Amino acid sequence: MPNIWPTPLSFPPDSKPGRYSGRGEVTPAQISKVYFEGLSAPTKEFLLLPRTGHDPNPPMLDAQLKVLTRIRASALANDTH
Repeated sequence: MPNIWPTPLSFPPDSKPGRYSGRGEVTPAQISKVYFEGLSAPTKEFLLLPRTGHDPNPPMLDAQLKVLTRIRASALANDTH
């Protein structure tokens, strides 16, 4: 898998790195997409859920439930066992 960070991160031994995030992003989509492309699976889909971030909130939970319900229905329909 290629290095997904544009530049190496390094900090002096006596410093503590800060923690930042913006616009409600847990991980920027560009980095997540590179990781996703490196995964191998029979089927896969990259989804960006709007209005999501670190803390669970009703819109995020609703969006996740819709996606998981759709995936479950598809998996059950394609189950050959």
